[in-house]
Amino acid sequence: MSKAVANSAGSSPRLAQSCLILTAALLAVFPAFAYFGYLRSGASGLTAAGVAGGVCWLAGLVSLMLIGTFRGQQAAVNALLLAILVRTGLPLVVGLVLTEQGGELARAGVFGMILGYYLVALVVDTLLSVRLLSSGKESLS
Repeated sequence: MSKAVANSAGSSPRLAQSCLILTAALLAVFPAFAYFGYLRSGASGLTAAGVAGGVCWLAGLVSLMLIGTFRGQQAAVNALLLAILVRTGLPLVVGLVLTEQGGELARAGVFGMILGYYLVALVVDTLLSVRLLSSGKESLS
């Protein structure tokens, strides 16, 4: 079995754990965003908080999966750059599209909530990515 295949097979528990940690972190801050959204816009604010959290959660999960899948391989740098693009680009594009469309979500401040969630997700995702990448070096030695 090659090192890349062995590394990919051994990364599943650590990758799954990282995804669960990201999910727990974003769920932990949801009540604050939901409260702010509800005070600002009622039910639309709750929806905006859910959409913002979901977008940043999805971007973070895809980012972690890219890093976890390709860590320790020749394509690790490419995967890391693609993960950064996904982690940054998806929330930015969704926020801009929702703001340009107008409507209830835009009035409820969905773009600001996406930015807030993004900051939380960025910190957690970066720490988990470093952890995944450092464990990839250990498994290859």
